Amino acid sequence: GRRLVQQQRLDWAVEIYRLAIAQYPQMAMLHGALGDVLQTKGEWQEAIAAYRQAIELKSDEPLFYRALGKLLQDSNLLEEALDVYRQALHGDTCDREYYQTNYRDNFSKLGEALERQSLLDEAIECYTEMIRLAPDDALPYDRLRYALLNPQQHEKIVAFYRACFQLSTGNAIGSSLLYRNLGYALSLQNRVKDAIESYQQASYYKTMCWNEELVQDRWEPELSRSPDFLIIGSHKGGTTSLFNYLSKHPQILPTVNKEIDFFSFYFDRGEGWYLSQFPKISPALNFLVGEASPSYFNFPNVPQRAVQFVPRTKLIVL
Repeated sequence: GRRLVQQQRLDWAVEIYRLAIAQYPQMAMLHGALGDVLQTKGEWQEAIAAYRQAIELKSDEPLFYRALGKLLQDSNLLEEALDVYRQALHGDTCDREYYQTNYRDNFSKLGEALERQSLLDEAIECYTEMIRLAPDDALPYDRLRYALLNPQQHEKIVAFYRACFQLSTGNAIGSSLLYRNLGYALSLQNRVKDAIESYQQASYYKTMCWNEELVQDRWEPELSRSPDFLIIGSHKGGTTSLFNYLSKHPQILPTVNKEIDFFSFYFDRGEGWYLSQFPKISPALNFLVGEASPSYFNFPNVPQRAVQFVPRTKLIVL
């Protein structure tokens, strides 16, 4: 059968595999191989049936679930694909490493496909499953932050983030990402005061990931910390790379968002909203904070606004 597939003699390969299955009906790999050939031929319904039979015979083989899930996605049967991936991950053998190795990319692509079909509830289920299995993986949080922006769904998204906190209990990375996303969603609803509280929590947990002892000993909840530097420049000009390099320095504290865009797009949200995204660690301890917003390079009002709010901040221009 494999040799016939290599020779592109697919009809013969199908016949060979069906003869083999007739003789050895309990061999799951034969059903899987038949599914592969049928998929290549474009006979997707028969391929789906073959993969389902393979899973029924050997339910702990990730290859079958991945093949079936991808085929269902390609067939635009997205909810069925989600069910298949969920079924694959609810066995006793599923742990973080197993998920990351076998299914992370599948879930991500499925979530994006669900979004494109405006199946928001199903996309949320998909990303929730990703968070449940790996609460410190930034990917599902980022997908939610940037993709689920339908103004009619803001309340649902806020409720989703709040429900997700129980999935990341005890995980500082997950908590930081959830509070960041919640702050973003609340900002879009002009609930600035609530957004400030969320960003402050996000900053707390993100800084804890960076230096837990520093947060426990030196965090000052009432402190308002201004940035020591702003990186400005054209888009795709290297601002992200420079910011990431600087962030690795032991005396530069992490910021909730790399691009805050306060002086360009979000000036109306107020100084408190802006400063809530910086760690509440005293400058006297010789730690620096900053952000990188390329939009500052293009907006004519930015210089006046920046000199008004942060006159001593240094500028790095790319």
